[in-house]
Amino acid sequence: MIALIPAKGTSVRIPGKNLKPLKGHPLLAYTIAACIKSGVFEDVYVAGDIEEIVKVAEHYGAKGILRPLSLPEERDIEWVQHCLRSLSRHDIKPEDYAIVRCTSPFRSFKDIREASRLWNQAKKKGFTSLRAVEACSQHPAKMWKRMPDGQIVPVLLQPPVEWHDSPYQSLPDVYIQNASMEMSMASVAMSGSISGTKVYGYLATGEAGFDLNYPYDWQAAEAKIFLGEAQLPKVTHAPWQT
Repeated sequence: MIALIPAKGTSVRIPGKNLKPLKGHPLLAYTIAACIKSGVFEDVYVAGDIEEIVKVAEHYGAKGILRPLSLPEERDIEWVQHCLRSLSRHDIKPEDYAIVRCTSPFRSFKDIREASRLWNQAKKKGFTSLRAVEACSQHPAKMWKRMPDGQIVPVLLQPPVEWHDSPYQSLPDVYIQNASMEMSMASVAMSGSISGTKVYGYLATGEAGFDLNYPYDWQAAEAKIFLGEAQLPKVTHAPWQT
């Protein structure tokens, strides 16, 4: 299995996010460090769309794949297929791959090992991919659609005892995907799907699923580090110097 780390050079919500320093290293460095220390990958590749991303990746021990400049509407399947085709031209044809995103900096090497262990078991049972999920904080059973006349109707079909009038603890468990981990087979990706037909849910615990998308997320991450509520993977390389 190989690791594929997507790292665009530009970001609208947090400018330069993947190269932005967090506690002395670019954000990208922590995901590379966790992937390498996990020991589950034959190689760790960073898919970057600018040369500096590739240089930073190589500085921290990964291999770089330069891909076309990303478009806002680009889907995961597009850059994953580009990476797999690029590797195939060098006679590198992995059976499995993992998408490990920079935006989950608190995901540890132990999290990756556990996901890999579960994925190897799930494959034998016919699963085509693994995806990290966590419990929803806002339950969809209490969500509504608003009609043009102002009427609201439940988003979900309701059982005889209506969910929207029930206490949270009585509702069925519902999970939302997070960005910390995805694993699948290269053959599934090359057929045109990231997930395939049967997805195994890996329950991300602690801060592993924390996702950096907005400036306030970055501030929250710095606060968690300062207060000792979350730990970044240990980076052994010298800090990147621009």
